[in-house]
Amino acid sequence: MFALEMPQTWDAGDALQTFDYQLLSPQPVRRHFVYDAMSAVEYRAGTQLAARLEAYDLELPATENPRTRALASRLRAVGGDDAAYIRRVLDYFRREGFEYTLEPPTLGADPVDRFLFETRQGFCGHYASAFTV
Repeated sequence: MFALEMPQTWDAGDALQTFDYQLLSPQPVRRHFVYDAMSAVEYRAGTQLAARLEAYDLELPATENPRTRALASRLRAVGGDDAAYIRRVLDYFRREGFEYTLEPPTLGADPVDRFLFETRQGFCGHYASAFTV
């Protein structure tokens, strides 16, 4: 789920706000839906995140999107620095026939795997999620 910094109100069902001001659905989001949120964009939270909180925020579910994880491992194993890895990921998007659309198909379980290896259709949230995993 996405909202501008420091969401104050939202109409996204049973979504919760975490200690670090993110909106979070208690269940996996398996379909596209629209919601309104009001944010206090001028507010500035602290910029330093405790190491254990940063580690928690960077952790991904171990059992989800196995094909994406395998692809990331293969691309990383080629070697080089982080910038070289990022170039390889971007090259993958360029050569695999991805299509930007505001009306992508529903992805269901393992949505990043389905986006990267099956539908190859999505909008900015799909690309951001795939790049992050």
